[in-house]
Amino acid sequence: MNIRAEFKRYDKKTIVDFPCNDYGIDIALQKLDETDMTNTELFCTHLGGDVLELTNQIDRFIDIDELNYLAKRLDSFDDREMNQFRAAVMATNATELKDMINLTFNLHNYTLITDFSDTAKIGRMHRLNVEGCIPLESDDGYDYRTLGESVIASDTKTVTPYGVLVENGLPIQKMYNGQTFPEYFYEDCVMWVTVGHGENEDFLYLPCTKSAIERAVHRLGTDSLDDCTLNGIDAEYPAEWLDKICPDYTAADITELNDLCSVLPELTGSMSQITDKLVAVCDFADVHDFEKAYNIADNLDAFEFAQDMHNEEDLGDYLIKASGHYAYDDALDEYYDYEALGADTVSNQGGKFTEYGYVGIRDKITLEDILGEDENEDMTMGGM
Repeated sequence: MNIRAEFKRYDKKTIVDFPCNDYGIDIALQKLDETDMTNTELFCTHLGGDVLELTNQIDRFIDIDELNYLAKRLDSFDDREMNQFRAAVMATNATELKDMINLTFNLHNYTLITDFSDTAKIGRMHRLNVEGCIPLESDDGYDYRTLGESVIASDTKTVTPYGVLVENGLPIQKMYNGQTFPEYFYEDCVMWVTVGHGENEDFLYLPCTKSAIERAVHRLGTDSLDDCTLNGIDAEYPAEWLDKICPDYTAADITELNDLCSVLPELTGSMSQITDKLVAVCDFADVHDFEKAYNIADNLDAFEFAQDMHNEEDLGDYLIKASGHYAYDDALDEYYDYEALGADTVSNQGGKFTEYGYVGIRDKITLEDILGEDENEDMTMGGM
């Protein structure tokens, strides 16, 4: 699904393909020489693509964030849902992007009939549309034929180029208030946070651009992130690791958390492996805030981490057998001095055993270098 729009500001023009990510919005504003990244009201000179019903947005100012959010919603639709939406836009005379966005959350209120030859099929489609799911069995005891006949006989029908649209009379959910966007996952993210100001809430999907944060703050009705509250943090994997790094993480700086999220996808391993190591290294370095945790994450490969290893013999066993640093030969197992290797490693790496396992620095770099701190500062250096 593609929507292509052209925007104009004075003598500058730019073309944007929707849906796009935060960077796409930033680039569009920059090409129009817009210095205020929260000014998303742009004059649309052309709009085309897969949704012809949007051409009523031409030659008017529209919100580029609204159009992008709508495009993301539509991109998730299958052909049936897309035609429902198109027909509903025509039947309801929706001309504002706000109303179109709300329509995407209310397709259950509209049944689109394209073939009148099978009333039972119409009834089944109608029930599926209204309830969201129905039994897979073709004969589940439900009288779909009678239901289909009642749908056809409805007096709330509108003829559209996509078929006959029947309004089902269900309560309309006004999910979008025209200011802050409802929660919606489109792109992969490390975590998502709920940001609040007064009675309003908006959502950030981290990592994101700095300007995306600024636009969310602007939508909340304030000019400063300091005026906002962090109402919730969630992720597809357990986020308890945040509390282990920063016990008061709900009061943390969102920009620092965003910086940390920006580096995590670049690291090798599953997210649980990455966060387990990050927590251990932050404990080793006595780090308790996201700003320094970012520095740790950005240099995570510089650290040796042997999870759940709590003595020198176990560490030596891990290094020889599992770390990949050595070619292990089980025929020589009785000749390996695991404890000596573990002791030498701890000494050479300035390492220590934490509650999460062993952590040391294997690269020619100091903890002060990684954390960006002066060597003369009084700090705990993880056993060094």
